[in-house]
Amino acid sequence: MKKIIIISMIVLTLCGCGSKENETNEYDAKVGEIQNLVESNKEMPKFSISVMGLIDDTITNEDLKNLKIYDFEVDVTAYDLDPNSDVYHEKWSGVKLSEVLAKKNIENYDSLDFKATGNLTVTYTKEEINDNLYLVFYRNDVLLSETEDTPIMLFAADLKNRFWVPSLTRIDVR
Repeated sequence: MKKIIIISMIVLTLCGCGSKENETNEYDAKVGEIQNLVESNKEMPKFSISVMGLIDDTITNEDLKNLKIYDFEVDVTAYDLDPNSDVYHEKWSGVKLSEVLAKKNIENYDSLDFKATGNLTVTYTKEEINDNLYLVFYRNDVLLSETEDTPIMLFAADLKNRFWVPSLTRIDVR
């Protein structure tokens, strides 16, 4: 009888007694992928971002009023460096960073430093800047100005870490 119990415990340990791993792997297929991307009818709030470095300028809502605003959904992990952390489904609304950079003629750079209130700075290389980076204004249909220090944040859906910069105030062009 002891042998049967010991063998059963070993089998359960080796096989994994739950299905959490399978659920996680199936769900991981959507983590970091933009889903349900559609053009939005939301209004862009007032904001201002300082641009410094190779280019000194300002990006405001008035500069971007002709850009399309998109609604999209993304599954993100609670802790980006832990693949086993909880996954949250979020709705976002904003403009594509690539379109913002083109509109402001920010083309010749090696990297961009995104600075938030406080001391947070996140750097993205030119190779990391793609159509999956957004300047967002709404999270789950709520204006960011109601929950954050500023009305705008950078969201990078497909990066495994550094996937957002909350309370964005400045971009340094390097």
